[in-house]
Amino acid sequence: MIVLALDLASRTGWAVGGGGMPKSGVYNLSGGSRGHGFLGFNNWLYGKIDRTGAELIAYEKPLFSLGKQGIRADVGMKLIGLAAMAEMIGAARGIPVVVVAVQPVRKAFLGHGRPANPKQAVLDRCKLLGWETGGDDNRGDAAALWFWAKATHDPKFNIETGNPVFAGT
Repeated sequence: MIVLALDLASRTGWAVGGGGMPKSGVYNLSGGSRGHGFLGFNNWLYGKIDRTGAELIAYEKPLFSLGKQGIRADVGMKLIGLAAMAEMIGAARGIPVVVVAVQPVRKAFLGHGRPANPKQAVLDRCKLLGWETGGDDNRGDAAALWFWAKATHDPKFNIETGNPVFAGT
């Protein structure tokens, strides 16, 4: 099963693959307006699905941090818009879409849902597995999400590493 995992944000991390090791990257929303950013994302996501043959789309549930100033309306609108577009494009292509909160993803990938420095912990785990992220936490988060989606939706999933554990034995 080919899974496309999306860490939705202005710099959307993505990870895709059908085997035991994902390829990952970042899509930067561009354009002068939110509408142009959505249009670019629409075109990119359709193209990514067509090029990869994705059979399942997974994305993290948008997280709204209510800090001292609350969430900015434009950030909330962007996150909800990207999630809606992922759902719509999946439906248009007949591809199932799953959404999950960040804690189950981290628990599956790291063994703990709330590590002290979650972004770094995910990058460290990716590095240990030999998964290329270029040190980018958007790519790392997408790879962790990809792992969760494969582990929970693909009964044939076997994790692969770029660094063989028993090399030379």
